[in-house]
Amino acid sequence: MEYVNKNHRDLISQLNFLLNACYINNYSATSFNDLKNQINTILERNVVLTADELFDINLVFSEFSISIKKSWLKTQLSKPDLSFWYAVFKFRYKFNKLYGSSSDLLSSVNEIISLNTNYGSDIYDIDIESLELEKHDLIYDGIINNNSEGVLPEDFISMYKTRSKRIYYPDWTEKEIETDILALFNAYRKTINYEHLVLTLELYWQQVYSVKNYKIEGMETEDLLNKSKAFIINELSATISDQDLDLRISLSNLEELEVLKNTLESLYRQKIINETRFKILNLQLLQKQYNIQYSKESAFVYYQFIIDNIQVTGF
Repeated sequence: MEYVNKNHRDLISQLNFLLNACYINNYSATSFNDLKNQINTILERNVVLTADELFDINLVFSEFSISIKKSWLKTQLSKPDLSFWYAVFKFRYKFNKLYGSSSDLLSSVNEIISLNTNYGSDIYDIDIESLELEKHDLIYDGIINNNSEGVLPEDFISMYKTRSKRIYYPDWTEKEIETDILALFNAYRKTINYEHLVLTLELYWQQVYSVKNYKIEGMETEDLLNKSKAFIINELSATISDQDLDLRISLSNLEELEVLKNTLESLYRQKIINETRFKILNLQLLQKQYNIQYSKESAFVYYQFIIDNIQVTGF
């Protein structure tokens, strides 16, 4: 690309030259601004972009986003370039509004919401409420129309939470809510693998379990938890596997924990799970036991297990 830009600029379009420059300059702010200005000029002149140009633009914007998200993972990031990050996400959102798929647009909305969650949005005047409603509509429409590509378990639960708090559920009966959730879940379930099914159920359980200590008018929270637990277990495979052990532990009572303890040992003997995973799952099991019993004895066993295994690699 660098060779082409230096020696054959007259053979490529200005748009392709600037797209190449983004890769050459490692997705710098300058290369982004030059590309953004060129695209704005194209849009203002109502020039029709070809399928190849749309693909190339979308690809380079994806690379910018990946580069930014990698920066989020740096624990020693001295000074986040929030203005640049927001400019990228905002323009990608604008572009996907015009040319992107529903999956592309959902990705753009998630990026701006994540930026707000991680760094705040006051100085950028981000309307999070509108974005969350738009996100809800994208996910809902995708599921209902059997076009939920790109809808992750986190997205599904986000839609559920938005419906719960701000759209329909506050004015609906318990039966209407249950029917709606089940219809959406069944439609989404058809499009995902078992790993994503388990993650969706885990997130749903976390959401439901969060009301455990609340008093909700017209609703028995214990009944809600029991009903939700039965629903989740029914959706899981009849055969316990490493994929769903974490969720099963979080759902279990003391008797069920004993069964899972035996299952863990069996999976370990069969070498289906390795030693590190075996110890981590045993720790979860002991923590759940402590949370149920809340006794000195269960606390001692739990913390002693941590002390005994603190030097184990990966623990």
